[in-house]
Amino acid sequence: MKRAASGVAIVLAACGGGAAGPAPPSGAPSGGRARVVAPAEHEREPERVIVPAGEVTFGAGDAAFAAEVALCVGTRGDADKCRARLGHERPARRERLLSFAIDVREVTNAAYAACVAAGACAPIDFRACETLGVADLTAAGVPEGHVLRAPNHPVVCVSEAEAEAYCRHRGGRLPIELEWERAAEGDDERVFPWGNDWRPAALNWGEDDDYGRVDGYVYTAPVGSYPAGAGPFGTLDQAGNVWEWTASRYEKAPDKRVTRGGGYVATPAAFATNHRAPQPEGRHTVNIGFRCVADAER
Repeated sequence: MKRAASGVAIVLAACGGGAAGPAPPSGAPSGGRARVVAPAEHEREPERVIVPAGEVTFGAGDAAFAAEVALCVGTRGDADKCRARLGHERPARRERLLSFAIDVREVTNAAYAACVAAGACAPIDFRACETLGVADLTAAGVPEGHVLRAPNHPVVCVSEAEAEAYCRHRGGRLPIELEWERAAEGDDERVFPWGNDWRPAALNWGEDDDYGRVDGYVYTAPVGSYPAGAGPFGTLDQAGNVWEWTASRYEKAPDKRVTRGGGYVATPAAFATNHRAPQPEGRHTVNIGFRCVADAER
């Protein structure tokens, strides 16, 4: 394959990720054709979890930064370049947040299509979507029937504005970076949502040699397919599957938004809870999706 260019309360709410696909990674299709999905798999109301009020370390502290640099060096090989590339995560600072609710899963194609049908969301132009040269995709466009368009897979090829429109329609909004990081990191400043050790089978990521060789999926996976990668409050796929839009603008370039979480073509450093990736506003690409948040009842 070609590599790409570079104590929790569960509540039901109307904002979000659709149901998880039931098939484990080991039984996943490795190619680009979609599995036929029964409507019952993605029609139920999506779940959110309440993230309690608390503090978050925004950015990388010394230990977290060292761990992320080591992951970067493992794939890129140059420590100085890795430190420079990750420098926008320093210095770390402590921030306190009120409680909020966040989608357990990433928003699915089925959920977004329902918003389009309701007239609240813009249709996706898959033909014009940027593909980044991923696997066997051409330079632009995702064909009909491709697994990236499967109902229970995370929606892609949407801009941050289109994601915001969806979240408003479902009674929520995009998370700010602080909220996203709090949900992924919890109270213990963990390196990954599941803990501090790298677990290559706990997420959908971009293996160097062949997509899907370790995680079971060449492209996206049905949302929620990796319960072993769950975060401290129960969120799924906060590491891997697709990058996620946030509401936060990048401080060095206000025309960019920060994405979080890594995706199915990313390498290990991208999945650290403090990792940041700015993207131009208005971008439509096959590796960026989103989830929603909402204010919790005070």
